[in-house]
Amino acid sequence: LSEGSLRSAVLTRASGEAMILERADVRSVSAEAARFNGARFIRAQGERANLTRAELDGADLSLSVLVRAHFTEARARGVEFWGANLADSRMYRADLSESRFDRANLRSADLSRARMDRTVFDDANLYDAKLVEAAGKDTSFSGANLTRCNYTQRKQEQP
Repeated sequence: LSEGSLRSAVLTRASGEAMILERADVRSVSAEAARFNGARFIRAQGERANLTRAELDGADLSLSVLVRAHFTEARARGVEFWGANLADSRMYRADLSESRFDRANLRSADLSRARMDRTVFDDANLYDAKLVEAAGKDTSFSGANLTRCNYTQRKQEQP
């Protein structure tokens, strides 16, 4: 579906693995617990999309507009968010391991308690973002704007 519209569609628990939605209108779509592993949402317009608990492993959301989108508790490992606009998005407790946010706009985004192992935020805008108790190993913020970013590390569990 290139340049098609799923605006305000309800896709709860839908399965669209490896689907292609380039330049698609997915604004206000509700896709809670949907499976979009390997899907391509390049340049999608997805303001206020609800992807809570969605499976997005290996998906490509490069250059997409996902302002105020919800990725709460989503499994988004190895996702390409290159150049995406994720301002004011919510990624609370999401697994973002091995994902790439190069040049992405995450202004005022909430990544609290997110898992970020080997995640790349190079040249990303994280101005006023929340990373409260976020955890990750080998995470890269090279050239990222971290002005007013609220970061507190998760306490290590005692053996």
